[in-house]
Amino acid sequence: MAVLTSCSPNYRNVELIGTVFDEANGKIVQNAQVKVVWWTYDMSTAAWESRKTEEVLYTNTRGEFSSKIDKAQSFDVEVFLSDGRTSEYAENLTNNKTSIRITIQ
Repeated sequence: MAVLTSCSPNYRNVELIGTVFDEANGKIVQNAQVKVVWWTYDMSTAAWESRKTEEVLYTNTRGEFSSKIDKAQSFDVEVFLSDGRTSEYAENLTNNKTSIRITIQ
């Protein structure tokens, strides 16, 4: 007999790791601004509303960024370069650890 302890659509202990590349030269992009928006289902209301948590990060010398959150169902990422170029990415989580590669055109 199976016992369900939770029916939460959120993943727990979520980690996102990303790398930003410049399509023009194929190189990593250091110091790019990265806005991560985590979406979490709030089951405390009858409507199961989505709540967002925003975080602004910068890529390191290897073009990488990372973000962690206690629980989430999906995320959006927007990258801003100093020359005005941007890129967006969104994903519904399929596990609690996700790696992405973002290429700026």
